[in-house]
Amino acid sequence: MGAADATLKSFILGYGRRYAGSLYRHCKSVGSKPGSLASPTPNYLINYVCLSLATVRRMISALTGAKMTRAAILKKLDVELQEDITTERHVVYILTEIRKLLEHLGNPSEFYALDFYCSLALHVKMTRSGAMRILERFDKAYPILAKDEQLPAILMGEIDRTIALRTFERQLAGLLKENELPLRLFTEPDAWPKFVKLYASIIHDCELVLEGSDSKLQHINRVVVRLGEASQIIETPFGNQALFTLRWICHGKDGKSSEHYVIFGYDPK
Repeated sequence: MGAADATLKSFILGYGRRYAGSLYRHCKSVGSKPGSLASPTPNYLINYVCLSLATVRRMISALTGAKMTRAAILKKLDVELQEDITTERHVVYILTEIRKLLEHLGNPSEFYALDFYCSLALHVKMTRSGAMRILERFDKAYPILAKDEQLPAILMGEIDRTIALRTFERQLAGLLKENELPLRLFTEPDAWPKFVKLYASIIHDCELVLEGSDSKLQHINRVVVRLGEASQIIETPFGNQALFTLRWICHGKDGKSSEHYVIFGYDPK
């Protein structure tokens, strides 16, 4: 491989196939004459244009073929989901593979929440459309709770499903079942709350924000997610429980804040 070929490969790896497609179209339109780009032009861009169309095609094809196949992702998930999930690292790995699987499936709309919660575990700040839906719910609730009034039933249900991760749970179980993957997370006692505890540790202090002038939020600026843990095992009607909370703290534009939280518990044995 020549130096120019290696340079283009590095360029494509760094900027993705979408830009590579633009480069391909540009090569096709200007041919391979050095200096055919508008001046001033960096020397490295002239090198890209000098590449033959066949070279560009081969590189894009190679990069496309290198993507992990759906079967390979399912195989990895099958192995991981059969094991006891006991570490944050294990949870992150599973959610990363779930995101890859969703991408292979074309990011179907019925798994919109699953995609969001997987992404939340991989970022310190979320600004995507999923964050917008959640922030708008909290934004509607903020002035109502400030008056110490009861939330409307529909809004209360939406917020409950958000903070208790119910939609996350339902969509994850649906995806695993649809792809004939192990369901231990949902069939074994306490497997799900233990998973949630690890997940909560991962997303602790993550922020949901809307950036830019198109933000429709009227009452809050951001929501911060935090994990709270009981300092000791608690005796409950269900037996001894390790309790923890998932707190969603809404920071208002008025300088105040409100909080939504849910309590989880599991047998510590």
